[in-house]
Amino acid sequence: MHDSIIAPLGNLLHNAPSLILLGCAALFVVFLVYCGLILMASSQVRRGLRSLTAALDSLRGSEEGESKNGLSLERKDAYFVAGENLKGLPREWWTRVSQRIDLYRSPDDRDGWFLTESPRTVLPYEIVVGRNFHAANFSAFPGILTGSGLTLTFIAILLGLLGVHYDKANSIEPISGIDTLINGLSGKFLSSIVALLLSIAFTLIEKQVVRRLRGAYEDLLTKIGDSIPFLSTTRILLDIHLFSAKQTVSVSNFSSDFVDKFKNLVVSGLASEMSSGVAEKMQDLLSPTMDRMVGSLDSLQAAIVRLESQKQDSVTGEFERMAKALEQSISQALSNMGREFRDALSGSARDEFGNVQGALEVRIPVDVGR
Repeated sequence: MHDSIIAPLGNLLHNAPSLILLGCAALFVVFLVYCGLILMASSQVRRGLRSLTAALDSLRGSEEGESKNGLSLERKDAYFVAGENLKGLPREWWTRVSQRIDLYRSPDDRDGWFLTESPRTVLPYEIVVGRNFHAANFSAFPGILTGSGLTLTFIAILLGLLGVHYDKANSIEPISGIDTLINGLSGKFLSSIVALLLSIAFTLIEKQVVRRLRGAYEDLLTKIGDSIPFLSTTRILLDIHLFSAKQTVSVSNFSSDFVDKFKNLVVSGLASEMSSGVAEKMQDLLSPTMDRMVGSLDSLQAAIVRLESQKQDSVTGEFERMAKALEQSISQALSNMGREFRDALSGSARDEFGNVQGALEVRIPVDVGR
């Protein structure tokens, strides 16, 4: 069975054109070069990730409540000293992290150092891995391999077709060179097969490398989150709410205590300090003022009496003026009514007398004629 596999491969290599063999060798060399590049690039990035992860892990403490209260000043300084000792990519990444570590005072008046942004925001994958591992170039390499193998195959077929001629004058063998094309046709597809196999192998290697890089990156983020507490916006809002509630209670207690203490202080102080001598002294000082106040009150009472009398006089005068005005209007109305009645009565009497006189004048001439 071993010979049955080796023999066809030997025939395939024997029938393959030299161009195809050289192309396959070139594809294999390029494949090895790219495998070395991707392994070297990924190894450099993973070493940096492991270096920073190890530095953080070596300083990670087990202080109780550190995740809630933050790092102490001594612990923060220890992290900064360790970060300064790093070199290369780990030093660059630690610089980005250290710029986001700030002091925060909790409502319990505890000072702690927190990471004010999430580790994934401080160190995104595109900056940590993308800038140092060109995944796009490596992802495109399998396609380049496949295209190169197919190109070599078609070039070999094209060169084989150049040797095929048709001569219609030759009745015995009008087509020449067809045997060479057919005999080497299987070898011409060797480059395509090799290119496909190499591209598959490189794709598997690339996926494995990227998976390891992603794992090392996630380990670093986890280690940063475990080593340096993250101060979230939710935590700040909850602390503000708690601080406001405490301040409200404190102000309420202070107000009630202040009022009670002030009242007790003033009342007890006055009761103890106001002795009889002080009371007499106050009476001597206030006596002239009280006398002036009594005089002022008497003057005010006399003014009120005058105002009341003036008010009564003014009301009586108003009633008198109203009565006189009413009397004048009634007298004028009665006079007008009497005058109008007289005029009406005298006018009626004149009319009646005129009618009687006219009737008499008519009857007298009639009697005289008789």
